[in-house]
Amino acid sequence: MPMGKLNKGKLIIPLVLSVVIGASGCSSDPKTSSIDQTKNSPAQAQDEILSQAIQSKKWPEKLSLTSPSKLAAPFQPISEKLLKTSNFPIFLPTYFPSPNVKDMKWSLNLKTEKNNFTIEIGKDLPPRKGVAYEAGTLSGNVRQPDESPLEKQFESENIGISSINLPNGIKGKEFLADGYPNVIGSNAITWKTDKWSFFVTASPGNGSGSTVDYAHQIVNALGKNDQGLLALPGKLSFIYTGANHPLTEIYWKVNDFTWYCFNWSGDTKEAIQIWRSMAYIGGENVK
Repeated sequence: MPMGKLNKGKLIIPLVLSVVIGASGCSSDPKTSSIDQTKNSPAQAQDEILSQAIQSKKWPEKLSLTSPSKLAAPFQPISEKLLKTSNFPIFLPTYFPSPNVKDMKWSLNLKTEKNNFTIEIGKDLPPRKGVAYEAGTLSGNVRQPDESPLEKQFESENIGISSINLPNGIKGKEFLADGYPNVIGSNAITWKTDKWSFFVTASPGNGSGSTVDYAHQIVNALGKNDQGLLALPGKLSFIYTGANHPLTEIYWKVNDFTWYCFNWSGDTKEAIQIWRSMAYIGGENVK
């Protein structure tokens, strides 16, 4: 669909919703990837490179191995299956929060396909056993992320750009769109570090729950001079559309061939804490 001018209250919110819907799956299935699947497409080229790497077992990085017994409890039962069926590096969290409701339990649904997996994360509340409330997904061996349509539109069709100072000496850009400051999603903040890019959009202003507030939360949660997963290339997006529906989406690259995606519909600081606990448990040399 061609992008028109950002009109007050008409285009911002639908675009945000489309990004949320599109991002929530972190699709690892080439058939459902947003990348063009035409002949000689980048996606097909990536498939060929990955296939050659799998066959030769030549992975470019030596990763520090973590025992599956150190994983967060909800992920331990599925780790064995992933190690048996996956021929790319497997990362799972060693930390996971407790459900915030009494008697609620985490419900994990593992879906495996050729050369990738997706774990659907839900909350199961007895006595409605089997009815899980979606909290997020973790997907391994996904496509390299494209720039989101919303981010591209903020960059190309804004009514104002200004620099903004964030914690830890980070300088970012704030984009304003039609409807600012009265429309949710009418401003966005972006910034970059050595190997990462960040995109945040929420409510205008500077108060709690604003785009500025969430950008500060993310920078502070990541801290200074992080030598962990931030040493790997990646991108983080945070989108808040109102009605208590935040979405944090994190892509990161674990070697020359493999990207991961984690999205979380709760507290963005919690999402970062889970992501930072991701540990390599093996998997790249499975036949």
